[in-house]
Amino acid sequence: MMSLLLFLSAFIPMYALLFIQMIVEIINGNRTFNVLNIIITTLLVIAIALGTIGLILSINKRHHKTEQIKVIKTTNITDQHFFAYISIFILFTLSFDISNMAMFITTILILVIIGFVYIHNKIFYINPLLNLLGFSFYEITYLAKEESEPKTAKVFYHGHHNLNNKWVKVCLKN
Repeated sequence: MMSLLLFLSAFIPMYALLFIQMIVEIINGNRTFNVLNIIITTLLVIAIALGTIGLILSINKRHHKTEQIKVIKTTNITDQHFFAYISIFILFTLSFDISNMAMFITTILILVIIGFVYIHNKIFYINPLLNLLGFSFYEITYLAKEESEPKTAKVFYHGHHNLNNKWVKVCLKN
């Protein structure tokens, strides 16, 4: 369930843009509140709410184990994934005709396919909302306390400090 919520959180900016587009179209008289528009607006609000809950639960550190590690090397890899994923937002928001039932169903099917790949391959690091909130995605090489062999991990880090050769407390998750 948490994986689905994190997937939904990755698209919060797109949902918000589509919601704003819908409201502006209604205010300008280009759209009416018909059944389809009510369903779409409701689904967008639900997706934004569920994605926000997933993001808050994911960022909340109280329920996760923390550990001291020494960071040996960091590589910021946010840029390798961010622009490819953000292009999906642009594609949907510029071409999305909210009043067209076929477009609505096609969009839902595309999101289901993307969601399956996202969750199945555990690619939670491809989340532009986290980047917009100030998080960057790093691949790190580190030493855990009382271990002699370095390990690698992919981590989110809030901030832009150089962590090389520093001991830091990390929140361990899947």
